[in-house]
Amino acid sequence: EEQVGTVLSPVLSFEAVEADFGPLLVAKMRSEGWIQPTPVQAQSWPLLLKGGDVVAVADTGTGKTGAYIMPAIARFSRKGRSNIPVSPERKPLGANATSNKVPNTKGGPPPGAWTCSFCNNVNWPQRETCNTRSCGAARPVNIGGDTVAAANTVVADRRPAQPFVVILAPARELAQQIHDDVVKFADGEGVRAACIYGGVPKGEQAQTLMSRGADIVVAT
Repeated sequence: EEQVGTVLSPVLSFEAVEADFGPLLVAKMRSEGWIQPTPVQAQSWPLLLKGGDVVAVADTGTGKTGAYIMPAIARFSRKGRSNIPVSPERKPLGANATSNKVPNTKGGPPPGAWTCSFCNNVNWPQRETCNTRSCGAARPVNIGGDTVAAANTVVADRRPAQPFVVILAPARELAQQIHDDVVKFADGEGVRAACIYGGVPKGEQAQTLMSRGADIVVAT
């Protein structure tokens, strides 16, 4: 039985981790010109693949990003995205519930405005999800003449998800670079990535998290 502090044997080839990473991810590494794991990858991958904690120090350009994103992508590919159950407080409100929240227009809501089944916020006709930031529920659907809350009708890829991985970077440029690497290697694995940083309007970033969700978040 392995004890805390045990140093595992380093990974010396991609073939040694192909069973964990999968042939698609290994093929992508080779297509990028990677010949064999770098020292930081060789030492980090065995521990990370076992769910261990790693603190690694290495020079710029030695493959530190690949040392942690490859096990993360591989782990996601094996386990998949966890479905987030609707919590008790997120049950649709009763038919007689009322709301004072209406779009800011004179003369009442515009034609086609719809009321959220969960928070009773009245939304603009063109919105497909609730405008309330803490809600984000999908627009109710009409089935056989009855309006039905769409909590169970939203496809999984449009439902916000708890991030599987959060990566923190000290600068926006580095966060964007890491995000680009995640997108490049996670392509085809079903991983949704988002990059969050300051110095720009937050609307688009917030919309990405609320409407599409994210499995890996890179942020400053």
